[in-house]
Amino acid sequence: MKRVVQVLEGGIKAYFALALTFGVPFLVHAEDATRFEAGGASTVDASSGVVRAKNQILRITPAGLEPPVIELERMGSSVFFFNDTDSEAIALEIDYGRKPGYCASGAMAMGEDGVFRSKEPVAAQQFVAVCFPTPGAYPLVSKTLTPTGEVQKVREGKVIVK
Repeated sequence: MKRVVQVLEGGIKAYFALALTFGVPFLVHAEDATRFEAGGASTVDASSGVVRAKNQILRITPAGLEPPVIELERMGSSVFFFNDTDSEAIALEIDYGRKPGYCASGAMAMGEDGVFRSKEPVAAQQFVAVCFPTPGAYPLVSKTLTPTGEVQKVREGKVIVK
């Protein structure tokens, strides 16, 4: 269920709406708030299952990534990677291929190799967000970790910016 909860003013006269999706709070630009509320922020290609949106949520589930491929229509869009499991700790890697990155959750860090990585495992029912500033394909890998840090399961997907 998506609903706009509160509108905040901040930054350089930028307005943001605090929205709840899958029970997880995140910020979106006010111009997108009505589209999130109305369900018009994204479309799904029926033949391929690819989601096209300005901002999107990728759910990491026990069965895999939902959806496995996200197409963003605009540069500067964000993806919220939501660990939608009951107890799995997830390590996340997003390969920028040396493209510049300019914003991400504090839980993510860009390595010298051009890969955004989670600094610590993303706990169950938590999320991280990453912006995608330039067109291109961004392969991603989600790894389920054991309590000792060993990789238990690998899920692969992709974010494509038009």
